[in-house]
Amino acid sequence: MHEIPDNKPLKGQRITLDDEQDVCTWTRSLGCSERELREAVAAVGSSAEKVRRHLAKRRWARGLGQLPRHV
Repeated sequence: MHEIPDNKPLKGQRITLDDEQDVCTWTRSLGCSERELREAVAAVGSSAEKVRRHLAKRRWARGLGQLPRHV
């Protein structure tokens, strides 16, 4: 998988956890740990957009950031 630009929409993209390089790319892109990524995929499925929203909501719930308007 290639680097995911910050401004590229995630809609329609899928996260696969089979390839270590893909996992590394997604954790960098989404700003999370591998464990957080795997837990998010287990919770909401492989949709990159759903995983991004899930991670944002968890950070907000923990008081680690603001909930973006589009989440």
